[in-house]
Amino acid sequence: MMRFWLMLSRLCLSAWVGIASFFVVVLINLRGSPLFSDETKLAHPRVLFPWFYQFEFWLLGIALATGLLAHHRAIGRNGRRRLALALVAVGLLLGAVDYFAVYRPLLLMIEQPTRPPEFATYHEWSRWLNQANLLMCAVAAGMVQWPGGEGKRPDES
Repeated sequence: MMRFWLMLSRLCLSAWVGIASFFVVVLINLRGSPLFSDETKLAHPRVLFPWFYQFEFWLLGIALATGLLAHHRAIGRNGRRRLALALVAVGLLLGAVDYFAVYRPLLLMIEQPTRPPEFATYHEWSRWLNQANLLMCAVAAGMVQWPGGEGKRPDES
């Protein structure tokens, strides 16, 4: 069963890194595209970001839970596993901070006829939180995908 949990943890973590990276590319192209009106570009946070956060919470939550299930006996003896799980946990925490403390207030600001002065600050915070989340999760994904150096299978310890 440990192999199944390990596979699911690796799959969800890698899926999140891929989805988040793809989302950034799509979003950048959307913002710069002449095919979309300014009104459409301003509406994208209400349309795209709920999906972004749903994927983030589900995939990172599953990755963390199944990572803990897969490694529960070996976590104390393996620093790389502990660090990878800690990075996923911090990534999940950063996602929650971004969603509740930054994204939701940004949505309220978008609804206003003119952007309040703090809009730019919140937007920057969101960018930094998302970049930190993606970087930590990419490092964690690399760590859990990297073959073990002891010659043991990943589920042995």
